[in-house]
Amino acid sequence: MRASGFVIALAVLASGCAPPRSLPADAQLERNFRTSEADFRKLAAMSSQDARITRIANDFNRVFEGVGAPVRPATPAELPPARWDGYRELFKKLSLSSGLSRDAGCLLLPAAILQVGTVDSEEKGYAYCAERPSPLYPSLDKTPVPVSKPLPAFRELKDHWYLYWRYNE
Repeated sequence: MRASGFVIALAVLASGCAPPRSLPADAQLERNFRTSEADFRKLAAMSSQDARITRIANDFNRVFEGVGAPVRPATPAELPPARWDGYRELFKKLSLSSGLSRDAGCLLLPAAILQVGTVDSEEKGYAYCAERPSPLYPSLDKTPVPVSKPLPAFRELKDHWYLYWRYNE
């Protein structure tokens, strides 16, 4: 039984399902954005119509109704199954396996999440922000802020679109 579990683990790693060993470079993310900009814009537009839903992933979603209120899944009336399938299709097309979330006043679209230890992680991806976020950096290829600050750091792409990096504790 143990040997079969080991074989399955090796198969998962070989299939490319293993977590990334490093985060993608700014240049790679920027190329992906430029190539698929229309789909990124479509995803941002869909999300703005569903602004009450603060987290949408392939297999779950969350509605945040305010401080003190419990976070809950969206009802089928709030996020109809066909619309959720539309999100899933765009996530797959854009290689956004973690879906989307809202944080720091922006729509965050993680392209990669890298586990650091057993709990902490780093993530890097795309952000759509109605207002100019802060802090802005010329590059996110190296850790731009001290690890003790879990706030996102941004690099401008164009008109409300940014790359972002953050450390999650």
